[in-house]
Order: sequence, then structure tokens, then C-alpha cells
Amino acid sequence: IAGPYGGSAKLIQLHASGDAEGLPVNPLLLRTEQRSSETNVWMLPQPEVFGDVPLARTLVQNFTALELGEFLEQVGYVQGPAVLRALRELREAFDAPP
Repeated sequence: IAGPYGGSAKLIQLHASGDAEGLPVNPLLLRTEQRSSETNVWMLPQPEVFGDVPLARTLVQNFTALELGEFLEQVGYVQGPAVLRALRELREAFDAPP
């Protein structure tokens, strides 16, 4: 149950390059479908839990849970920030887990 409340760092990989979950298929082929599920945005790491810990690193920038909108734009998921904002409003009713 912690995932829905605090999120999962694994979702960073899913949004960046897809996640085949060990199946013998190119994860990039799954990425578009995986991004279309709002659940996968809902499960992104929450700033209240992950804070400023780097979750994704590139040669020029690190991304934390505080920068998820920018991260989603940088990986080419242009609808991601809007979905993230809409879901953030729904999440405001929940407290971060201890």
C-alpha cells in the first residue's frame, strides 16, 4: 500500500524508457502504452516522501521528485505535466506515509 501513497522510483524508468518487467520485448515498444495509464503517473515518487533525492541522472541534469514535470517533458511525455498536475490535486486529500 505504500506505493499509492509515496510512489515508486521504478516509475521513473517506465516513463523514460519503458519497462518490459523482464519480458523479452524492447521496453521502448511498451513505453507509449504505459504512459497512457494515469495510474503510472499516480505512482510516480511523491515530493513529500522522496524530497530532493536524485531519481534520474543524465550527463547534464539530475531530476528529483520535486522536478517531475520537467523530467516528464525532457523524456518526451508532453502530456505528463498536465496529468501530474491534475492528479496532484486529487492527492492533496492524502497525507504522506510516515
